[in-house]
Amino acid sequence: MLLAVLLLAATGWGLFRIGVLGPPPCRFHYEALGTQVHITVYAEAATAQKVADELYVMLQYVESVSNLKNPDSEVARLNALRQMRVSAALWTICSRSIAYAKLSQGAFDPTVGALTLLYMRVESGELPTTADIEKARHSIGYSRV
Repeated sequence: MLLAVLLLAATGWGLFRIGVLGPPPCRFHYEALGTQVHITVYAEAATAQKVADELYVMLQYVESVSNLKNPDSEVARLNALRQMRVSAALWTICSRSIAYAKLSQGAFDPTVGALTLLYMRVESGELPTTADIEKARHSIGYSRV
């Protein structure tokens, strides 16, 4: 999804040109969404910096909405409440995630949060039990959303 967001954003600004002579690529590196993010923009340096900065702000917003580690994030609140009115941003993230899950026939599955949360505990030295893993596995599956 991240790649799609970046490609769509860049294409929408008319800056992503493959095989067309133009300015050399400008590359930017950030940390967001729990990983390294690499953005390449084909534009003059000042424009490329502006686009990369705007994309980074978008990524920070997506992270603020969907970060499982942040108990104040909208996703964390939704997981706790199980039912609530969600923002347009979260609705878009969820609906597109399900669409990508269907397109990938489950290779991408946005419902693996229960397993993700289990393995987040490993950072503090706590390994999940077999029973915990089995319980989490029964709560995932994009086709049940």
